[in-house]
Amino acid sequence: MAGTALGLIETRGLVAALEASDAAAKASDVVVKEIEIPSAGVCTVKIVGEVADVASAVDAAVAAAGRVGEVLAHHVIPRPDSELENFLYEKKIVLSESSGSVNAFIRATADEDKGDKKKATKK
Repeated sequence: MAGTALGLIETRGLVAALEASDAAAKASDVVVKEIEIPSAGVCTVKIVGEVADVASAVDAAVAAAGRVGEVLAHHVIPRPDSELENFLYEKKIVLSESSGSVNAFIRATADEDKGDKKKATKK
């Protein structure tokens, strides 16, 4: 992750997290790496990109999410240590049983990502 930044936006509820993700992706040249959705309802959006792009995207995400829900915290880590990558993107998503359709979507997405990683390592 050298030369990049990690942006984190923590919201209460999925709607605010999705709104934050959408605004971040539209505001700057960043990648939404993950939306972590634990059963307690506190969601964390993780975005990466160049430092200035991530800072701009986080600002836009916070403003957008604040219009539809509650933003609990946000932070930009410029040039995070490479050891963080393994910890941050392991698809550690814990969902309640009541969110069945979201649960199925995220599991399918996580399975696709695992397949992509396997294909990349075989080449």
